[in-house]
Amino acid sequence: MGKRIFNWGNILLLIIFANLYFGCSSENKKNHHTEHLMNSLTRIDQMLPSKNPEIGIKEINQIRLEAVENNLQQVIGRSEISLAYIYQQLGDNENLLSHALEANKLLKKKSLHEKVIYAESLRLIAEGYYQSEHYLEALHYTKKALRTLSNTEKIKNSSIIRGLIHDLQFKISKSMADPYNQLYNLKKSLSYFQNQKNSPWYYHLMGNTYNNFASYFIHTEKQLDSALVYIEKSLKASQKINHANAIGKSYLHLGDIHFLKKDPLKALHYYKKSEIIFDSLHKPVEKAKSYFNIVKTYDVLKDDILKNHYKIKYLELKDSTEKAKKSLRYLVNQTINKQNKNSILKSKKELILYFLLGFLVLKFSMYIIWKKVQHKNKSKIEEYNKRIVEKRQVIESVKLKVDQLKNEIFLLKSQNIDELQESIKKEDKFFLAKFEEIYPNFISNLKQEHKNLSVSDLKFCALVKLNFSTKEIADINYVTTKAIEIKRYRIRKKLNLPSKINFEKWIQTL
Repeated sequence: MGKRIFNWGNILLLIIFANLYFGCSSENKKNHHTEHLMNSLTRIDQMLPSKNPEIGIKEINQIRLEAVENNLQQVIGRSEISLAYIYQQLGDNENLLSHALEANKLLKKKSLHEKVIYAESLRLIAEGYYQSEHYLEALHYTKKALRTLSNTEKIKNSSIIRGLIHDLQFKISKSMADPYNQLYNLKKSLSYFQNQKNSPWYYHLMGNTYNNFASYFIHTEKQLDSALVYIEKSLKASQKINHANAIGKSYLHLGDIHFLKKDPLKALHYYKKSEIIFDSLHKPVEKAKSYFNIVKTYDVLKDDILKNHYKIKYLELKDSTEKAKKSLRYLVNQTINKQNKNSILKSKKELILYFLLGFLVLKFSMYIIWKKVQHKNKSKIEEYNKRIVEKRQVIESVKLKVDQLKNEIFLLKSQNIDELQESIKKEDKFFLAKFEEIYPNFISNLKQEHKNLSVSDLKFCALVKLNFSTKEIADINYVTTKAIEIKRYRIRKKLNLPSKINFEKWIQTL
């Protein structure tokens, strides 16, 4: 028979290796697909300033759909950020916040790259909160975003996001009338953006930052010359890439400077230039600011007709922006209420969990203590039992010795009594002396208590003590039993014994 090459073990190994190979291949393919879609979203983001927003939304939704079909959660979350960028550009803060919140739910933050994207979702949420005038909540999210970015300095775009966070913190500080933090955050954002010359966003970022410096020096420090320097820098950066929004803001600031310098005509010129730009960009909030300043300038110029004309436009635009802001506030309040409910629910669950954990720890501690007490008691009981056994053994040993001694004493007594009886029968004159050896103090006590007793009386008492019967005593003394009874009677009289006391029993007690 030919040697068999395959067995069940070999087949199982082949299956395992095949699964590992195809599993790794599938994972690599998924990672490659994710990277490709992420790069596509980055390219769309870079083209946003010059791209039609509707086309951008369409392209992002196509990528999002592909990511959903392939279950690429990180790509779906990243596409939500790209959509938030577009709605931020359009001034649609409600959609900005909705997509930022959705991105935040989907994105992971395990790797450093993922942390950077996750931090950007937090920044966009903060932007939505800021636009709805929830400044404290906005500040909370900016701080959370900065914490998320820790240790990501070497990751691409992390510095830009840090700069954008400080840029937003500047705006929050401005709204909260905090001049110190305004300047601090401006300097921080500038320090991050200045090192991004190779970024396609460099001139956009610098144009906006210089405008913020101009705003700070106009409205907070009232240093108009310093503000002019930053406006020139902003225009120079913005005009290189035709960054219309930043240019419009620069014109708005120039209008403010000339208005403060008591030059209303020049101020009006720049306010109107800013209004034209914001109108072309569909920026209702910024356009409303231009209208407000135009109304203010016509009021100085005493031109009531144009003042009222622009005032109507301003009020109409303000009404529409207030409606949008009201809708945004409603969304923000809903989000905050939901977060609060979730937080309360989480706190309740944590409280229950801590209570159960505490209860289990207490029970376990009590069990350990009980076990220790049990062990200690068991040890004590075992020790007590051991001692009791030892004591019993000692007692048994002593008892045995006592019994032995009793037997020896009994034998000795029996022997002595026998000898004593023999000596009585032989009329040994040393009888009483020998008796005293066996029963010391018997004779002496009788003598001491009853001095009227004769030697014959004492001998009679000794014979009674030795349990001799009346007849035996009569035989030893060669007299009748009647004579012995008379003698007993006389001795009782000498001893003053009552008739109810038995003479023999009384003698035995001595």
